[in-house]
Amino acid sequence: MDGRIMSLRIITQQEDDGRWIAEVPSLNGVMVYGSTRDAAVENVKELARLVIEDRIENRESLPAHSGSKSFEVWEDKFETASSERLFKGLLRAGWTIKREKKRFKVLSKESQPDFVFAFDEKEKIRIRMLDWITKAGARPKDF
Repeated sequence: MDGRIMSLRIITQQEDDGRWIAEVPSLNGVMVYGSTRDAAVENVKELARLVIEDRIENRESLPAHSGSKSFEVWEDKFETASSERLFKGLLRAGWTIKREKKRFKVLSKESQPDFVFAFDEKEKIRIRMLDWITKAGARPKDF
């Protein structure tokens, strides 16, 4: 980058089980859990930094700004899904693995922005996070 400071908006929300979700909406799929709000924010900042470095390394576009985006959330609701099941659902929905790094996978699908998948394969994903992930094109029937 040319020395400019990139400002990215972070959204946080607490799950019913007490964990916190942090998301960077302008980096599709960059969302993580944390045991506290601060931990989730720190985790998502680190993941965002890694994803930005990866995009620069691969000569891909960066977010133009951090303005708000609207997301479609289907009315179907989920209770929980394992991250492994969720990942397989995304693959069934037409996503492919573009590349893998230590802490995340970059998924790609025609006519969609790349999606970052950064969950431990044993992690349980709860309803609010699953609702957010539907913006990547996975539908409840995929899980």
